[in-house]
Amino acid sequence: MSAQNYIGELPPYALWAFSLATLGWVIGPLIGYRLGLRSKAEERRHSFRGIIALNIDKFQRLALPQTPAGSLYREHRDSCGVIAPEAVKIEQDIRWHKRSRFKKAREEYRALRLEDVEPHDSNNWPLEPRDAMKFAFPNLEAGRSKIIDLLKEMVEYAR
Repeated sequence: MSAQNYIGELPPYALWAFSLATLGWVIGPLIGYRLGLRSKAEERRHSFRGIIALNIDKFQRLALPQTPAGSLYREHRDSCGVIAPEAVKIEQDIRWHKRSRFKKAREEYRALRLEDVEPHDSNNWPLEPRDAMKFAFPNLEAGRSKIIDLLKEMVEYAR
């Protein structure tokens, strides 16, 4: 019995069923693998967003009037040590159209200097000597809001 006769004896839908089963057998694992990669990437991004949320909370809870000069900057430097490695881990998981903006926000956050985090309002010096004391101390609120804004920007791009 030849192959031609055997195929001719099969019902017409059998060849289609066999083709679809073979296609599913080949494509199914590929789709499953791709979905597995996507869920791992989502887990990494979720973990990163959790770390950022903890840091945002830490900066929001910082009592600024009692904060000594330099401590906001030290907190920022400490957070860079935690955030930078996590940001590198998820960089490839971020969609291509958001990746460059994420990198820019990450680099901006990492590059903040003491003058950026604890700025002095030197261009607004008062004319009256009695107002000079409030300009002698750094504007910690401006620095804190800059830090929090950059962290929120990174979270937005890591979605």
